[in-house]
Amino acid sequence: MAKHRWKAPAAARGPEPAAPRPVMHVPPARLRTFPDGGGVFDDFGFVRGYYVGEGPRIGLLDYVERKLCPVPDTAGSHRHTAPKIDLLLPPCASSDYMAIEHLVRMYELALPGWEASAFAQITLRFPHAANFHVPWELARGFAQAVLVGAREVPVIAILHTPSVSGSPNPPHVHLIALPRRLGQFGFAEFDRELPTDIGNRAMHAAWQHYREAQDSRPCSGDLPAAVPRRSSWGSLAHRAR
Repeated sequence: MAKHRWKAPAAARGPEPAAPRPVMHVPPARLRTFPDGGGVFDDFGFVRGYYVGEGPRIGLLDYVERKLCPVPDTAGSHRHTAPKIDLLLPPCASSDYMAIEHLVRMYELALPGWEASAFAQITLRFPHAANFHVPWELARGFAQAVLVGAREVPVIAILHTPSVSGSPNPPHVHLIALPRRLGQFGFAEFDRELPTDIGNRAMHAAWQHYREAQDSRPCSGDLPAAVPRRSSWGSLAHRAR
């Protein structure tokens, strides 16, 4: 004789469980660049990077790596081929950010989905340079004073020497600034002016003033004078707008 299992009425069993919602895949945001929006100036370039899309922010590390390796690594050493590289951090930043790869990855991870700004790159060219070390120190001193000191943003400084590879292009230094204040607790306020056309013009004016304050003789070998106080460069950039 067949046994019948008791089945509770539908009202007693409660509502049927909802079907699982499909997982929505958000594609990564794409990194794009826009050059010289604030004007074209002699021996001075400005590129701002921005993200398109609301997915995870990726692409900045690849961009930086291309600048760190201007020529192929034919020796297979997996080392950066730019002759001079430096990472400039604000004095209150944590030492955890002393590696370029870690800094860039943490910067992208900390960006909210609505934030489009990626970086502001200043390129300083030296067509009349008699050597490489003086332009390097000039550019590095400028970055330390105007960007790291006055704005408290981290900067990746990279020297390129195209003539070593047979190119007629002059030596130049890329200053890749991440437009967000970096302090002891990590990334904080955004620098809304820097990655804009206004920031483009302000940085060009600040560079002109900085060069005028230095001994610009190409063969002097002098390093930049003492870095001005933070307040003076901050007010200079403000007046240049």
